[in-house]
Amino acid sequence: MSLPLERSYAPMEAETASELPNGGVWQYEPKWDGFRALAFRDGDTVRLQSKAGKPLARYFPDVAESLERLAAGRFVLDGEIVIPVEGRLSFPRVHRARAGRPEPVEHRALGRVGAAPAQAGCRSGIRPRFKREIPPRHEIPPLAAGQGAATVHHGADRMKKTEKPKSTARSAGRLGEYRHKRDFTRTAEPRGGRRKAARKLQYVIQKHAASRLHYDLRLELDGVMKSWAVPKGPSLDPSVKRLAMEVEDHPIEYNAFEGTIPKGEYGGGTVMVWDRGTYTYGGADDGDPVEALRRGYEKGDFKVELHGKRLQGSWVLVRTRRGDPKHPQWLLIKHRDDAAAPGSEVVEEYLTSAATGRTMDEIAAGRKPRARRGTRS
Repeated sequence: MSLPLERSYAPMEAETASELPNGGVWQYEPKWDGFRALAFRDGDTVRLQSKAGKPLARYFPDVAESLERLAAGRFVLDGEIVIPVEGRLSFPRVHRARAGRPEPVEHRALGRVGAAPAQAGCRSGIRPRFKREIPPRHEIPPLAAGQGAATVHHGADRMKKTEKPKSTARSAGRLGEYRHKRDFTRTAEPRGGRRKAARKLQYVIQKHAASRLHYDLRLELDGVMKSWAVPKGPSLDPSVKRLAMEVEDHPIEYNAFEGTIPKGEYGGGTVMVWDRGTYTYGGADDGDPVEALRRGYEKGDFKVELHGKRLQGSWVLVRTRRGDPKHPQWLLIKHRDDAAAPGSEVVEEYLTSAATGRTMDEIAAGRKPRARRGTRS
């Protein structure tokens, strides 16, 4: 016997309990950090709505389209709409999409929490009879321009209709991943914008006490800062190979960022400008040094010569075959030159900011700068 679908169902709400229930009618799964939603399908009609019964399809058209392509003709789903960003869920992006703001879009998925036709919301007798999963991301066609509340661009910010210089448009596109990982209404990190090309390429290392202490190496190239997270920091010992995990490109303005990223935001923790300066190509090449840097980066043999306050001389970043192809793992190695120091632990020699002279604790406490340069401790 098939019961008719109701116009609306009340979602199941959490209840306080002193211990976990057990028995065959209970199911458990991770709590998704997303936007609570209900989905209904009865024949050709598909509805996607909020907990309060407000329609959501125009804000999350890719979810509605995914539901329409499912083979089941009748179902009710109660779950969370989530947006995965590099293996993590981004609630700020879900919130901005719900508000109708254009955002770079990845696949949104409705988390299935177990539903039976015409029985969703009941507190007993629930069995997951809906077997077919929502299609994976690679099977979802990209959104067309103008779809949803506003024009949506994949992997890049919305560009104005007025023509921009190609280099600016390129760098803006490269910052798409950086921007959609951050909520700039909460974090003081720079969003990044148009900048005139400097005569010398910039370099910075930032000490970052996030979930784990590490050092972020950033090297300017083509309008952005190519970035690597170095767990143990740089070493002046040529025999030491330090793991450097490539991360998303950062804006050039990030070089001056020193402060605290709020807890709960991406990379939450204290950031110190540990070293800064300029750099150039570190190999033997008679041609254009910037073009040589581009070739070295693409090849995975990125030779650089640093001119920082604390780090000097020739270094190389060597790409390995480990890690995500989009963000591979590299090795940071000091070349044997006059700036090399076998046995040295340079990250332990400098414990203050190269920009403000503050310690990590002083930065976290919001103390004012006490000097214009770091001191050796």
